[in-house]
Amino acid sequence: MIPIKENFTAVAIALIPVAMVVNIAAGQAADFLGLPVYLDSIGTILVALLCGPWAGALTGIVSTIVWGMFSPYAAQFFPVAAWLGFAFGILARHNGLSTWYRAGAAGLMVGLTIPFFTAPIAAHVYGNLNATGFALIREILGISLAGMASVAFLENLMVEAADKAIAAMIAFVVVQRMSTRYLARFIQAGKPVT
Repeated sequence: MIPIKENFTAVAIALIPVAMVVNIAAGQAADFLGLPVYLDSIGTILVALLCGPWAGALTGIVSTIVWGMFSPYAAQFFPVAAWLGFAFGILARHNGLSTWYRAGAAGLMVGLTIPFFTAPIAAHVYGNLNATGFALIREILGISLAGMASVAFLENLMVEAADKAIAAMIAFVVVQRMSTRYLARFIQAGKPVT
């Protein structure tokens, strides 16, 4: 078992609010532009890469709850954000994000698990997904599929894998651009940047 305490160094605690701002700003920008991806997990993945799975999970949870104060639909998805941060922290611990293409593959892998969390939430709470960039996908899938839950699941399956791959590669590039001296402050610094 991974000790929770080791994830929460002073530097990690200072990074979490910055990562939250990155999540919310990138997510709002993607929503404003009507992109068919969320981009709201870059900060969570960054914390998971550097600090570990527990810090990544906490970053995801707190980000979605804070974002939920301004955008009510976001808070409903805090279990998704927790899983995302935890999964990326585990993958980083095992060098699953040691190159840009491994980061992308890890993002695809984690993204394929996300619909199991999001589809039931979206279908139950909203009747389907509510993001504006998905209207065309919904229409195409809705023509041939009967249930809203099926549409939400397949929609999420397509989008989440791409979204998490992009977010993981962006987080990987950010980590690669950090100085070795700065990276030495983080518990998992040696793991994602071999």
